[in-house]
Amino acid sequence: MGGVCAGLADYFDVDHIVVRILAVLITIVTLGLGAIAYVVLWVVLPRDTSRPTAFEVVPELAESLEYGVLDAQAAASAPAPARRAASGTPPEPPSSGGFMQPAGARAYASAQVAQPQAAARPRPDKTPLSVRIAIAAGMVVLFLLVSTTIAPAVHGTSWWNFWPVGIVIIGMAMVVVPYSGERSALWHTAGIIVAFVGALLCPIAIGVYSIETIPVAIVDFWSVLAVSLMLYIIGAVRDSMPLLIAGVIVFALFCLLAVTYCGVPGDMAQLIVYMPNGHTLVLPYSQPTFGFPF
Repeated sequence: MGGVCAGLADYFDVDHIVVRILAVLITIVTLGLGAIAYVVLWVVLPRDTSRPTAFEVVPELAESLEYGVLDAQAAASAPAPARRAASGTPPEPPSSGGFMQPAGARAYASAQVAQPQAAARPRPDKTPLSVRIAIAAGMVVLFLLVSTTIAPAVHGTSWWNFWPVGIVIIGMAMVVVPYSGERSALWHTAGIIVAFVGALLCPIAIGVYSIETIPVAIVDFWSVLAVSLMLYIIGAVRDSMPLLIAGVIVFALFCLLAVTYCGVPGDMAQLIVYMPNGHTLVLPYSQPTFGFPF
């Protein structure tokens, strides 16, 4: 979005997609703190000045339907006829030499008046259908791999209980996969929000929290959610990256508050996790305190 991941990838000579995936995972695991670090790096890191810039080109030959072939030195010293062209009158030839006007050039120019044409705006290249199908298939395979790996480690769950993981993967794909449209910042930040929504639904899907957690969180922290929506909508209208990222950070705060202070207990009385080393981790669940803790 802001070029931070691309800059870090170029500095450490790593693929851009790998750095973007790590950034999304860090943001989700840290419950939004990664987004704050992204903003700090965006402000602190210098801009890339190694890209080629526009430079002046001196033509060797210039040709006009009105005056024929121009000498390069005379064309460079001739005044620009932009003001006369804007008034609708043909430009006058410069008094200095250098013009070699062939016979009949003026008559041809009078008969064939060139009309200025607006430069066509280049359309962004769309992702081929085969690439889209490959990305969708990869997302499905990744969901099945993650869900079937986590389900045996959580007591009383099946792989389909982790369907919100699919939403997280969709959000990650929106961030990682390059977007060829004009509103790439809006698309990538929306992917982060989608990933946070999936992370919020994961404990609800497996029964740790009840679905009533969401309306309770909206009632208790509606102001936080309203500020997030306001920042994101204004950022989308003004195409402002700082406002979009600020909206994402505030939405991550809303998800954290919903899980921490508004969680309504579900069917699962305690969370039992089978660790890879053979130990069993039991996490008893207690009723949270609704509202702000202060």
